[in-house]
Amino acid sequence: MSSKLTQEQSALFMEIVERSVLVKHPDQFFQWLQGCFQYLIPHDVLICGLSYGEERYRYKVFSCLPEFQARAPEVLIEGKEGSLARAFRSWCDSSRPIALGGNLERGDHGSFSVPFSYVESALEDTLPIDNMVLHGVRPVDASVSTFFCFARMPKDPDANLVYILDLLMPYLHTLALQVYSYKYSSEMFAAKRKQSVQLTARESMVLKWLKKAKTNWEIAAILNISPLTVKNHVQNIMRKLEVDNRAQAVLKANQLNLAD
Repeated sequence: MSSKLTQEQSALFMEIVERSVLVKHPDQFFQWLQGCFQYLIPHDVLICGLSYGEERYRYKVFSCLPEFQARAPEVLIEGKEGSLARAFRSWCDSSRPIALGGNLERGDHGSFSVPFSYVESALEDTLPIDNMVLHGVRPVDASVSTFFCFARMPKDPDANLVYILDLLMPYLHTLALQVYSYKYSSEMFAAKRKQSVQLTARESMVLKWLKKAKTNWEIAAILNISPLTVKNHVQNIMRKLEVDNRAQAVLKANQLNLAD
């Protein structure tokens, strides 16, 4: 099939692009993936992944099928077996669009690659993946990468569908970052900050009671240590958290999920 858009596909593509500017949060992203998008790239399941530099991908599943909503995408994508895991590894190795389908032959299909016959791994799948296409954006500077796996398609992917996906990829990449990157980067920042704050076991115990608004004397009685020792622990905690007082220490500890 030709990789050029038909007149109808061109009209649908422009409508998708125009509607992309309205996407500001996850619910709108899901809605954008429906409607006209489904006419160009019909699918029952979309797994979206984001990676920050060398960080592992974080995933979001878009599907109305309960069996996919209930299954952790990490298992499907980063497992040792299954067609989706094998396709993802092939994409990581080549950065080329990867397609699978019941009637697609293994090999190079020009605009995309079929790394293995679907029949080869279908028996390994715990969920029926069926036809799929997997592609993404991996910047040369290894900053923020995204990938998208459209699965459970009504027919085998072909050159025309991959061409459409290539055209839509910049919009998918940008919107995924816009909708999810702040949340993910904030979580990662908090995790890294938590790792950088190394409290001793005793300091963690003191902090736990600080968060419950206990005084030094009360903490001393609970832990059976002297108030002066508690004071020293509190000062060490404030130094490590880079704060000036107990209230700030509790606030920052809550932000970093310390002593929970």
